[in-house]
Amino acid sequence: MAQDLRSRPLDDTLSDDSAPHDNDAATTVTRAGRRVARLANVWWRVPALAALALLALPLYARVNSVSGTFLSHPTTLLWPLLGLSALYAVACLLIVGARGPRSRRVALVELGVLLLAGVVFRAVVFGTPPLISHDAYRYAWDPYLLAHGVSPYLHTPSDPALIPLRDGAIWPMLNWRNAPTIYPPGAQSFFFLVYLVKPLSIWAVKTAITASDAIVGALLLALLRRRGLDARLTLLYWWSPIAVIEFAGNAHIDAVAVAWVLLALLLAEERWRGARFAAGVALALATLTKFYPLLFVLAIGRRRDRSLYVGLAGTIALAYLPFLGGGSRSTGFLATYVGQRFPDQGILVVAIARFVGFFGGGDALVVALQAIAALALCGVILRWRIRRGPSIEATTLGLTALYFALAPHTFPWYVAIVLPLVALLVGRHSRYSAASTSNRLLPHPTRPFPLRREGELARRRFGSGSPVQSFRMAVNRLGSALAPTSRRYGKGAGGIGSAPVLAMWLFALWIPFTYIMFAPGGNAHLFVWLSLATVVDAALPWLISKRHAVFAEMHADTGASDDPQVHSA
Repeated sequence: MAQDLRSRPLDDTLSDDSAPHDNDAATTVTRAGRRVARLANVWWRVPALAALALLALPLYARVNSVSGTFLSHPTTLLWPLLGLSALYAVACLLIVGARGPRSRRVALVELGVLLLAGVVFRAVVFGTPPLISHDAYRYAWDPYLLAHGVSPYLHTPSDPALIPLRDGAIWPMLNWRNAPTIYPPGAQSFFFLVYLVKPLSIWAVKTAITASDAIVGALLLALLRRRGLDARLTLLYWWSPIAVIEFAGNAHIDAVAVAWVLLALLLAEERWRGARFAAGVALALATLTKFYPLLFVLAIGRRRDRSLYVGLAGTIALAYLPFLGGGSRSTGFLATYVGQRFPDQGILVVAIARFVGFFGGGDALVVALQAIAALALCGVILRWRIRRGPSIEATTLGLTALYFALAPHTFPWYVAIVLPLVALLVGRHSRYSAASTSNRLLPHPTRPFPLRREGELARRRFGSGSPVQSFRMAVNRLGSALAPTSRRYGKGAGGIGSAPVLAMWLFALWIPFTYIMFAPGGNAHLFVWLSLATVVDAALPWLISKRHAVFAEMHADTGASDDPQVHSA
């Protein structure tokens, strides 16, 4: 068989329809071979995903067991995180790099396996109270104060006037007891709703945050389906150690903010009356949960988009109205938070701080330059959106990158917003898209993937979805992200290059290791170097293309100067 493949022309070998046969037996063999190829397209991926999920379970259990003690022995957390990151990366490679199954039934099985595995991951880490971070205890404390008529923006947990309100379960676990709360009114409303269900309960908080995490997964599925993209790309968020550990484990409020952002993106594309107003309200609720989603108005807003701006501004104003009695203190710990200087600050903040420190400036100047840089870069992104017309998620990802570059802190749970956006943009970069509205669960190929002759022969021998071929395809696709082609920075594929998308995914992959970097004895400078590597990875294709353009121009000038007619003139 191998000799026969080598002797036949490539076009005949790769053609979808075999050449006419002399007898029916040969035709039957060809049809059987096609059935085998279809089975080979799907037989291995479901067991592979299941095996990866099974390998991840003891690692998540290990993370749970060392969460409260890893600061004294950071390597006890390092190895489980390395294993989980590797398994997650392999799973993403299987989904992003492999051609989707042609059968809707098999597609449902694959999607069901990855969704069920994500649920099991969350069940493993849900059973223990938050140990890596104690922020969730503040979520239970703040509504307790509100229920007693005390503003959490004006009173710190250590305030002597609040001694009668101290309990034995939540108050001892609070961090930053000498600082008022930083969480805006939208987050406080969420906390209060949880408090109404069960007061001073960390398990009620964890349940609500985990439910919000599930809503994020459902909204991402809805966005992928609406765009006709591969629903299995939900794995980029659903299997991420960030989402599992930080939401189901540590119960961070960012899950609620990400859910509101995705809802705003979904509503922004609706055409029914009032959809723009509803999108503005959703974006306002995201901003009232975590401040940074306010940047995303540059991605969602339009000219003369009165309904969206009214919904956004009106909701924010109404939410802050009950707290205006505190004056400038109505934002609580926010002013102090922005002025803090820790090793996990954004890469541009590091550059600004060193520049200001070189000339003997203070923190006030650093904050002022941060604001100026933020306004300038927002203007650049807005101009890019107007001129290039990128997709909403591409602009949102660019604004997210801007926020992390200028953020005073970059905690792992902050980066969760990157994962749904990467999933949407990876789908746009994909060579495969849904062939019809009747089967949007998983895509069908619309054109062949560019592979070399031996790769095509491997596809014919092993099946288009075999592990060998899928690995080749995944490597080619990830490698092509660094291709210095100008079209990757054009309007196609969401209007953003694939290298920035890959860089942001890698950023989300390494950010959980900041727990080890900033632990006693860790290397905090590694955070800066990895941030620089992310920037270089995102900009490398553009730099290479500019380098080629400069050399081409120099070559053209040299050729013109060597022209005899030029010298004679």
